[in-house]
Amino acid sequence: MNKIISKLENIDTPLVFCYLLLIMIGLFIQMDITSANGHMNYFLKQLIFTIFSITACLLTYLFLKVEWLQKRFWYIYGITLILLILVLVVGVVVNGAKRVFYIPLGFTSISVQPSLLARLTLIIFFARVLSSREQFLQNSSLFPFFKNFMPLFIFSIPVYVLILFERHFSAIIISAVTLLSVLFLANIKLATIIILIFCLFFAGILAIYMPGGEYRLQRIKVFLENSLIVKFLQGEKITVVTDYNTEHSLICLTSGKIFGTTPENGFGKYYYLPEPRTDYVFSIIGEEFGLFGSLILIFVFMGLVIRGLNISSRQEILFLKLLGYGISLNLFYNMVVNIGVATAAIPPTGVTLPFISHGGSSMLVNSISIGILLLLSRKAGVVNEMPGS
Repeated sequence: MNKIISKLENIDTPLVFCYLLLIMIGLFIQMDITSANGHMNYFLKQLIFTIFSITACLLTYLFLKVEWLQKRFWYIYGITLILLILVLVVGVVVNGAKRVFYIPLGFTSISVQPSLLARLTLIIFFARVLSSREQFLQNSSLFPFFKNFMPLFIFSIPVYVLILFERHFSAIIISAVTLLSVLFLANIKLATIIILIFCLFFAGILAIYMPGGEYRLQRIKVFLENSLIVKFLQGEKITVVTDYNTEHSLICLTSGKIFGTTPENGFGKYYYLPEPRTDYVFSIIGEEFGLFGSLILIFVFMGLVIRGLNISSRQEILFLKLLGYGISLNLFYNMVVNIGVATAAIPPTGVTLPFISHGGSSMLVNSISIGILLLLSRKAGVVNEMPGS
């Protein structure tokens, strides 16, 4: 009991503050959106998810040993593969994609989205392999890199193939960008990383033009027709928005102006905007709380990410350093993609906003990730105290 109290006393307060603040904002927004439907079922489910996730975060911080992530990693990898296969067998098709399956739980059900766990699993795997072969990092030209770090490709490809069959291409992109960042932070040569980026780019082109991938090409076409950034670079103005989702997302954002319409006067949540609880929740925030409220949310997110990066930079063990960097950047890129879709800065895709959007799997996996960062923070404090003791 004394150990638990000691751990709670040494918890990373800035990280906890940002985490809990985001969760409270998320609960408020979900209550606001749910109230438009006349019943509170979705909010109550989100509240249950939140309580369960905060508990998981706390248990991770108090009882997880980082050594388990190395020694027992293959259990995590095996469970991830089983879940990725299971969703293809018993998953529910939503908008043409089979990414989620549901576990009945009394009066409600828990949604399980294995691709979210897969992203965390691959971060742990990359940190594990890179740190275990640290002696090869200095000689990371293309061919020595492939030779010395071949497991990175052998065990990542099955995960990505299964996610591709789920039609969750955005999860692959976020994961790939995160892992490339981890390689860069592990001091893999820039030339090697650039070559990997080109390889992934051509693999992405193949995925877009492969049979069954026509919807991806269509989304890119919609983006090029309606993107404010693309039109600005072309020196053109958008006179007509041809995509319903993009049009109503931009209407919500521009309606908010500086300080927002307030929740009482917001209209996007009344079915005008598709997926207001998940993919386009940032549009609701922009409408009802304006640019001011949107920037506050982004600042809180950046506070969480920067704190996570700071914790990671203080680690003396390479595995912990890369693990922390990967988790922090995974949250950051997830945020960027969701906000990018809402603002028509990137092609539309189904990515939720961490801690804000409705969803059990996202909240749980991201909360466990925060728990790991809290654990790394405590370990960094212990490590930094040792030399002077």
